Amino acid sequence: MQSGEEDHLTSDPDEELKMGVVGLILIVISLLPALHGAWFKYWYRWKYTITYTKDPNYGMAAFVGRAKIIGDLERKNCSVRIDSLRAEDSDVYYFYLDAEGYTDHTFTEPVQLQVLGKMISLSCSSDGNPTVHNFTWFKISQGKVTNLVLAGQTITVSYGFEEEISYYCEATSILGSSQSLPIRIPTEYGAVILPESRCTQYLTNLTCLCLVRTNSSVHITWALPGRTLRQTGSDGIYKTESARVGPLVTNTLTICGSNMAVQTVNCSVVNDRGDRHLQRRLEIQAVGEQDQEELE
Repeated sequence: MQSGEEDHLTSDPDEELKMGVVGLILIVISLLPALHGAWFKYWYRWKYTITYTKDPNYGMAAFVGRAKIIGDLERKNCSVRIDSLRAEDSDVYYFYLDAEGYTDHTFTEPVQLQVLGKMISLSCSSDGNPTVHNFTWFKISQGKVTNLVLAGQTITVSYGFEEEISYYCEATSILGSSQSLPIRIPTEYGAVILPESRCTQYLTNLTCLCLVRTNSSVHITWALPGRTLRQTGSDGIYKTESARVGPLVTNTLTICGSNMAVQTVNCSVVNDRGDRHLQRRLEIQAVGEQDQEELE
């Protein structure tokens, strides 16, 4: 700049506009509140949170570790993931947005979750006098007893999940109440060795039956002192074979010979995922010569 000339600055109007816009955007972003979200469901009038982004451990105990919001709230995505679904997860769920400094906003459009499994009907009866008309049902899951809030002589529940579940009923009259024995429901990957499993010692052979109730594929093995046998096979002395009718699997072990001294026989069952093991020691019952002839 030469001496004597006025000092002045020239500017580009478009450049001034750009600088103003950038400054405004920076201010707006700096004022945005922190966003958190939660999914919840109702039980009567009470809200029960299943997952909350601000505190992963805040929520119903049954959902902690299983439910998580995986969507980006900044991008208006509030997707939630629930692992290891259970029948009781079937419910209506709501989402609310928690913005610091603002009132929580609940989205009124709920999400209906229906976990489909196989259905089974359970009936409860009582021969009490006076006649019983009040039946209440309970569920046993992982050692915890829950009142199903279901009444009636017959109820329908879903099954087919990994968790072992038992049910029992309570019959109540004006004189008092009485509970039934629990009944265990087979799960998708579970199995039950029935108490009718047994071994019978005949004159010429020992025959053992391992009766298993299951909805999945299972592998059955036999354990004798010093020997383990698979569920199918034969070597002339030991023979195993398996048959299935619906959920009932019958595995038969036959040991040929009249001078056998087998004292213990164990039946073992594992599901096709290899994470459920069951074992039962079978009682050996002797059948005399007269009984053998009657059987023949």
